[in-house]
Amino acid sequence: MAKAFGAAYHGKADKLRRILEAEDPALRDCPSVAYTDKEHSTALHAACQQGHEACARLLIEAGAVVDARGASGTTPLMAACENGHAACAHHLIRAGADASIADDDNSATALHGAAGLGHAGLVSMLLDSKAPVDACDYAGATPLIIASHQGHAACVRMLCRAGADKTI
Repeated sequence: MAKAFGAAYHGKADKLRRILEAEDPALRDCPSVAYTDKEHSTALHAACQQGHEACARLLIEAGAVVDARGASGTTPLMAACENGHAACAHHLIRAGADASIADDDNSATALHGAAGLGHAGLVSMLLDSKAPVDACDYAGATPLIIASHQGHAACVRMLCRAGADKTI
């Protein structure tokens, strides 16, 4: 099972497919998709963190839980957004990933991560998927506050157009 995690982390889609097909040729019953490392991250977390779209697609097809909670409650969508991997985020959202989930450490959502790092394309995608525009982290910061503080003007404009509260 750890082999699938390693293949996903390193972007070895062909190897990952062989591992999963050995478990179930129809990719319906693949225990490897549920394997977690010591940080409770799944292979899907690893693929999305590293931006390996083909691996992420394959894991989703094989039944990986798109909202699996890893270390500190992070999801694969958070991992993709914090690292600027729009293609992975797109597949997660199409598979039903919940953009409103907040992590356990500071109650930040995927939108907080994308906006804070200036990933405008991801901000747009998350807003289109109904991510909560005014979600507050533990410090009371919204994605708009974070994007403003970091100087990401394009993200600020998108968040404002999406109705972000400018009075917080």
